[in-house]
Amino acid sequence: MEQKEHKLNGKVIDPKRAKAMKTKEPVKKIFVGGLSPDTPEEKIREYFGTFGEVEAIELPMDNKTNKRRGFCFITFTEEEPVKKIMEKKYHNVGLSKCEIKVALSKEQYQQQQQWGSRGGGSSTRSRGRLVTVSIASSQSWSQGYSSLLESKLQ
Repeated sequence: MEQKEHKLNGKVIDPKRAKAMKTKEPVKKIFVGGLSPDTPEEKIREYFGTFGEVEAIELPMDNKTNKRRGFCFITFTEEEPVKKIMEKKYHNVGLSKCEIKVALSKEQYQQQQQWGSRGGGSSTRSRGRLVTVSIASSQSWSQGYSSLLESKLQ
């Protein structure tokens, strides 16, 4: 970014440093993955309580086996503990090396699973064929996929 003039596709552009988007609500909830189902709730509360006041711990159960699943959600009373925790991706909770992520709502999670990190589009089924409609301004990443998709569906 030290150059005076930047060109992209023959046009002069004015590049700027990326800035984090402001979220509407403070992030107070985290996802803890890779947690042993045997880890007691007290151990979880004790570990994460060192970062700040824990409001709630959700320990999802597997309906078929009636045992705890290998993850949990932790809600803090403030946003600051989440920022501290997110400085490291992995934390040792009890005997488990756990991966920590910001918790997503079900809608956000499903959207992320459907589109990955690329976003920009929607798809529907029409008479048995997948129809993809893109709303992204740059199509370079998907060039060739639609023709490949068409050939597979015929």
